[in-house]
Amino acid sequence: RHDFFNHLSVIGQMIQTGRGDEALGYIEALRNKTNESSTMVNSGNLAVDSILNAKLPAARENGIRVSLRLEVPKMKTDPVDLCTLLGNLWDNAFEANMYLENHSERFIRLTVRPSDFFCSIHMENPVAPGREEQAESHESTKHLPGHGLGVGQIKKTVQKYDGVYSLRLAQPGRFVVDLLLPQRTLLAGWLTVLPALYLLLRGLKANNRRLFVA
Repeated sequence: RHDFFNHLSVIGQMIQTGRGDEALGYIEALRNKTNESSTMVNSGNLAVDSILNAKLPAARENGIRVSLRLEVPKMKTDPVDLCTLLGNLWDNAFEANMYLENHSERFIRLTVRPSDFFCSIHMENPVAPGREEQAESHESTKHLPGHGLGVGQIKKTVQKYDGVYSLRLAQPGRFVVDLLLPQRTLLAGWLTVLPALYLLLRGLKANNRRLFVA
């Protein structure tokens, strides 16, 4: 993470001092360096690609299997806010994985795709044995294992766009986060998604799981 922000600072300084060509060369050098060690994410969305390319090397170094499905729609969400959401989601999932001593059990699954008038963001990661009960016994999201550091920022960002988020412990030993961010006319979007939200709420209630709505 520190390297990522250090690189941003260098690039920003170059641009501010009128050295645009030098900044482009620096970016190209970073891309080449990343290509040497890992496959570049290229979804077509600069914010998504930047944050994931910065996070993936550490996941691979720690034996975390990563599954990405990226069909990023054209978004009105500010790129900075999108980086905040994905960065915090990833950091929380990464931390939860680090509680697992067996590397073969570590994974992160991330899906970003269009859903009618919304952008749907779905993330899954494992929960270490012995930590599920802690997750189910606290109503406040800040107490969920490995998911406390960035939940406040996630909630704040989702609220900014009148979106919805859910955090739930799925069986066996999986933590699931779903976000819906409106991308078009707000009223039309909600009219489309309300039936699905009703079914989701009813299903979660039946299974004694918790839904948190921003």
